[in-house]
Amino acid sequence: MPIYCYRKTDDSEGCEYCSNAFEIKQKMSDEALSSCPKCGGSVERIIAPYGVYFYTDREKQMLSDKNLSRMGFTKLVREEKGVYRRTTTDPEKAW
Repeated sequence: MPIYCYRKTDDSEGCEYCSNAFEIKQKMSDEALSSCPKCGGSVERIIAPYGVYFYTDREKQMLSDKNLSRMGFTKLVREEKGVYRRTTTDPEKAW
């Protein structure tokens, strides 16, 4: 179910809940809210950006094959359907 963001309209009085933007889970087929669920003040739906995440250099280092191996994790990479290749070594065998 999508999450929609709402805020009070510029000309309306509102409570603390609708004065800041708030989120509501609604079906796509549901009508947009026209009033605040807490105080009944006038609200409008706003478009909010969805989350986009980029790895930082620190996280790339944490997920490197060498670090994963050192921490005891195994990383497999798919080469073809049903065939995987291990990219990390067993830390006990590496010594």
